[in-house]
This record gives sequence, structure tokens and C-alpha cells, in this order.
Amino acid sequence: ITKMAMKGSNSWKEDTALLEATEDDEDEETPLRRNSELASELLEITIDTMVDEVIEVVDKTLQDKQKLRTFRIFLVLYTIFLAPCLWFLFDELLTPSIAPEVIPMTPSVIGLAGFVLTIYFLYGILRLFVYKFNWKHNSKTSAQHKEDLLRISRLSVSLGVVGRVANRVHASDGFLFIFLIIYYTGFVTVIYEVTKNLNIVLTKDCVRNPFTILVTGTSFAVIVGVLTLHIIYAASDRELAEFLGFLLFGTLLHVGLAMAPGQVHIHIHHWYWAFAIAHICVFDSRTSQLAQAMFCGSYIHGVALFGVEKCFYETAGEDEGYA
Repeated sequence: ITKMAMKGSNSWKEDTALLEATEDDEDEETPLRRNSELASELLEITIDTMVDEVIEVVDKTLQDKQKLRTFRIFLVLYTIFLAPCLWFLFDELLTPSIAPEVIPMTPSVIGLAGFVLTIYFLYGILRLFVYKFNWKHNSKTSAQHKEDLLRISRLSVSLGVVGRVANRVHASDGFLFIFLIIYYTGFVTVIYEVTKNLNIVLTKDCVRNPFTILVTGTSFAVIVGVLTLHIIYAASDRELAEFLGFLLFGTLLHVGLAMAPGQVHIHIHHWYWAFAIAHICVFDSRTSQLAQAMFCGSYIHGVALFGVEKCFYETAGEDEGYA
């Protein structure tokens, strides 16, 4: 019995010593345990990264689908927008007829006043509309409003005289022309709001945006078509040299400024290119009338909602937030 008791006591001591040794081993960080913890942390990081990548891909896919859906809507609207002008453009190009005359440059004071007042009216209506429905636009102070209206007046005099808009307004179908300007201004406003997430802007980075390339290419094709028709009319009316001289002068002026020495960021706002091109639509034809109304609508939309913005900036960062 005494031997058995002594043996049990020794066994208990051995077990106690073994337990203490095990606890000491657990307190010490072994390489195996450290590697296990590192592997666990690495696995956790890998899983988190994969989840983040999956979420990013899903978000990008949804955004791309939304952009494609938006672009399809834009194509429908843009087709409707261009359809009347294209109809008359092809009709006048393919159907031989007597070439229309150039509208006289001597402006009608009544027509010029009517055109400027129409722009003032649309300026106020557009500002109220987009503010109420929170559509895209730039906020302006009272001073900015007055400065923009002053600049718009000067620009509109150029359109009224050189672009012959004043005489169109004072013609027998002047009310139709005013209606077309209002119609196209409203249409551009809707199109611009629909496509605001597509970032369609004319800058040096536009080549990276397929939507900008397609829209710019389509618009350029329409402009070339209208310009070709006007050159044909100018040749028939024996005023080709004067018309081409006007186009050449305007083109060289803009290209020269763009390529002149100095590091600048160029952004051709939609108000500006529309304003400039509207000056070539000087013939008494339906295509010329519709094209000029379209360009005037784009011009009015731009200056009313975003201001008479400049085209040359010191840096691209200075251009942020502008349309």
C-alpha cells in the first residue's frame, strides 16, 4: 500500500511538471505557430481583396450598363434632334434647284431686338426650370448674371449682323424661326441632362471617351454636310470667293490661337462652337434656317446655364466643374 501511494505521488508530480512545461511552451511563440498566424492573416487579406475586387467589378459593370442605357436614349433623342435638318439637307443636296440667295448683311433693327429679347426670355426660363428640377447648371451671382447678359448681347449682335439672324427674324417666316430657336434650345437642355454622366466634352482627353468620339464624329459629319451645301450655294451665287475667304479667315484665326506658343488647356465649350458655326448659315434655304436654329439653341443653352465661359485655361484643374 505504501509503495502504491508513493508511486501515485510520483505520477502526480510528473503530470504536474508536464502540464507546466506545456503551458510554458504555449507562452513561447514557436515558428510553427507564428507561420500559422501569418498564413491566417494572409488568407484574410486575400479574401478581403478578392471581395473588394468583385464588388468593384460589379459596380463598374452596373455603371457601364447604365452608361450604355443612357447612351441608347441619347442616340434616339439625337436622331430626332437632327432628323429635320438632315431631311432638308439631303433633299437640297440630291434635288437640283435654283440656288438660294445670301441673306443681306444689312440688319433689321426690329429683327435684332427680337432676337436679343428672345435670348433674354430663354435665359430666364431656363434658369428657373433647371433650378426647380435640379438639372445640371452653374450657380451664378447677380454680378455674374449681369456680366453674362452683357456679353450675350454683344455676341448676339455678331450673330444678328454677320450671321444674318436679325433679318431671318424680320422675314415673313420670322415667327417660325423664333419657334425653332426655342424648340432646339429646349431639346438641347433635355439631351444635355440625359447625357450629363457620359462626360461628353471637347478637350484633348476626349479621345479616351468613346461616347465623345461618336457624338463628335456624328456632329462633325452633319456640320460638314451643311458646310458643303453652303459652298455649293456660294459657288452658284458667284460669292464663293467671299464665302470661302470668310471660312478660311475664321479657321486660321482659331488654329493660330490654339497653336500659338504657351502652355494652355483648351476646352471648346458647346456654346462656343455652336455660336461660331451659326455664322456660316447665311443662305435663304430651309436647311440653312434649321441648322442655324440648332446652333443658336446650343449656344443659348450653354451661355444661359453655364455662362460665357472661356476656352483657354492655365491648367486642366482650372477647367473642372465647367460644361
